[in-house]
Amino acid sequence: MPQTFTVGSRSLLVSCLSALLMVAGVAGLWVAALLLMADPTGYRPWLVLAGVALSATALAAGVAQWQRHDWGRRLCIALLLLVMVVLPLGLGLLLSLRGLLLAVLVCAVLAWAAKGLMSRQVRQEFA
Repeated sequence: MPQTFTVGSRSLLVSCLSALLMVAGVAGLWVAALLLMADPTGYRPWLVLAGVALSATALAAGVAQWQRHDWGRRLCIALLLLVMVVLPLGLGLLLSLRGLLLAVLVCAVLAWAAKGLMSRQVRQEFA
């Protein structure tokens, strides 16, 4: 059976991931600003700067993907893969076995989302 695509249609996966990235980016920038205002010398500046850079990247990827730019889709996939690498390490070290099991579950959802972004139907949206 031939596969048909509706050009110009928006998939729910892309719209939801775009919205989540934009919310996460704004929230990360807000948290970094709060940390700097609360105690500018207490936190390591490189850690806050890394958080700002990651939040700004997430915000830019969310906006670009919302506007259906292919580089936004690719950046979103890269961010999902980065979180899939970092999350098990962080939660595994902080919360031991329960944290690691939770991280594996979240990574499975992120892998499903990344696979969905790489699907033929979603790539067609960005053409």
